[in-house]
Amino acid sequence: MLFDDEITPELEEQFEQLCNTDPFQLIDHIAPELEGYRDLKLSVLLILLTPRDLTPTQRDRLHLLMYGKPGTGKTVILRWLHRTFNAEYLTHDTTKASLKGDARRKDLGVQILQRAHGRIVCFDEFSMLKDREELRDAMEDGFYKITKAGREQVFPAEIRVVAATNEVKLSDAMQDRFDLTHEMLEPTPDLSTRVAKRLTRIYAGLVPDQTSFIKQFVEWANDFEPRIPHDMLSDFDKVWELYFDLTGRGWSGRRIASVLRIARALARLHHRDVLPEDIIMAIRIKDPMSEHDLKRLQRLIERV
Repeated sequence: MLFDDEITPELEEQFEQLCNTDPFQLIDHIAPELEGYRDLKLSVLLILLTPRDLTPTQRDRLHLLMYGKPGTGKTVILRWLHRTFNAEYLTHDTTKASLKGDARRKDLGVQILQRAHGRIVCFDEFSMLKDREELRDAMEDGFYKITKAGREQVFPAEIRVVAATNEVKLSDAMQDRFDLTHEMLEPTPDLSTRVAKRLTRIYAGLVPDQTSFIKQFVEWANDFEPRIPHDMLSDFDKVWELYFDLTGRGWSGRRIASVLRIARALARLHHRDVLPEDIIMAIRIKDPMSEHDLKRLQRLIERV
């Protein structure tokens, strides 16, 4: 286990009941000092539930990109992941030599990516990171290579990247690696009021610390591997057919695979196999549709 607290049978029963009723309650335990941003917090929760790849050729890990002006809460998420889940916390000062290692050194140096294998890596000011393109192999394939003395060495690096930036100045290839993208807007007066009330209660000691609970749930949930039931493939096919027919737009295989990864994480959150409704929700997360199109899609799917 990654954490010290024992998961008792009573706690397992509590988790099972939560998954069967409303597992989205767990969103409230994500960075509790950050008021609102439920869609973003759901993305963080899903990333916590994708610790490893299914096979050496099929990525299951999710990556998240947050962007927006300073002071909108991006760093709160990064620091919460660092503090609660031992995420690696890096800034734009990080170099290629410290990410992958330095081939000029006998011991190859720091090798942050290998050290973070199986964990989350948080990047602040991501667009300012000069060697960010060096991350692509680890983000996609879960490993990276170093050539030393004419020999190629391969190192495991199944990392999940959570990156924050003020402006999105990334190559198309790098942006494509992020399954989840959230724009952080400046807080409105209403949101600021809710933030102030929330923080006041946290400082007053009136908000219970749920750190142990969320860590134990993630540990427990990640032992379960949801699958796509073969006898439901025609239902999944129908969802895709209806969606693409409704929107009239095509998607790349990489984008479709991203939806399937998100759907698997949603299924793991419910502690069951993947259902068509997980695909629908993953599509909504990946492609926020107009209310009109969403209602049309839901009506069509209900007829399946």
